[in-house]
Amino acid sequence: MIDSLMGLLAVQSLLLAAWLLSQRLMLPLAAWLGVLALHMGANLAAPALGLTGLTQSLGLLHGPLLWLWVRHLVRAQALGAPAAVHLLPAALPPVAAGLGLQPPWALVAALQFFAYWSAALWALHRQRQQAAQLRAHAGADLRWLLALLWVLAGIAVLDALRLPLRALDLPGAAALQGLSLAGLLGCVYVLLWQGLRQPLRISALRVEELQALAPAPPPAPEGSDQERLRWQTLLVRWQQEKPFLDPELSLTALATLWQENPRQLSQRIQQFAPAPHFRDFVNRARVEWVCDQLAQGRRDKLLTLQLEAGFNSKSVFNEAFKRYTGTSPSAYRAQVQGPET
Repeated sequence: MIDSLMGLLAVQSLLLAAWLLSQRLMLPLAAWLGVLALHMGANLAAPALGLTGLTQSLGLLHGPLLWLWVRHLVRAQALGAPAAVHLLPAALPPVAAGLGLQPPWALVAALQFFAYWSAALWALHRQRQQAAQLRAHAGADLRWLLALLWVLAGIAVLDALRLPLRALDLPGAAALQGLSLAGLLGCVYVLLWQGLRQPLRISALRVEELQALAPAPPPAPEGSDQERLRWQTLLVRWQQEKPFLDPELSLTALATLWQENPRQLSQRIQQFAPAPHFRDFVNRARVEWVCDQLAQGRRDKLLTLQLEAGFNSKSVFNEAFKRYTGTSPSAYRAQVQGPET
């Protein structure tokens, strides 16, 4: 059973890595999948060919490659040659063996993995925060990757728990290993599916958008009549033109439409609107528009209203609606329109 899972994981990872390389897509992820395939193959052949040293080296590559492909995916940027420095620890096992040293490489690999996992989690968290300031739906589009990181952490914990059980010849080691391998196999498919469909124009911040995150000019006094008048003018345009109905609306696009500086517009939203970020400002307007449509008696499906309002994701729509109204879309419809007949 265990050997079958290892073999299946090795073959699938190798095929996916080869395909990604041939298409020149997500190269850091392809590298991790290749290492995963080699690691599984080495584990299968280690008893017969004495590949323990190779498996130890490959085990020290999972953490760095995890961090590299997460960083690459959320930023959509080439990593460059300096990123290869993070792969150097893989050379430590043969060097230590040459010196007659035998550190607990499994423990070292586990500690290293969680260090890089924490760095990847932090990179993803920062990306979601920055994206939330610029795009109404960007932060939510990366929740699948956040969930996947926690799943990989759980798999690593299961694998760490397996080691003492195997060393003490206690029952349960094989079951934990089977769960880890099955989880990894599932993660491989999720990575391929979600990674390929992840719209980089949403998940990655363009240069001009990153500029909008730079320190803004000194703000005008909060009570400035000129600033308040300007905001009221923009708010009237917001309600009349309804740019929030555009699912691709971004801070830079809105600033261009209104002939505003993106940084100053972001500052005005945070200062005068009841929203900490651009995302909240847009999603609140979309929810209010849906509520208004329901109050006017529209009987269209909620999915139709969701898409017209600019929500591409049902989960984001439901979450935003519950946050701003305190109830679900279907419950709100029942309140204002009565039960369906």
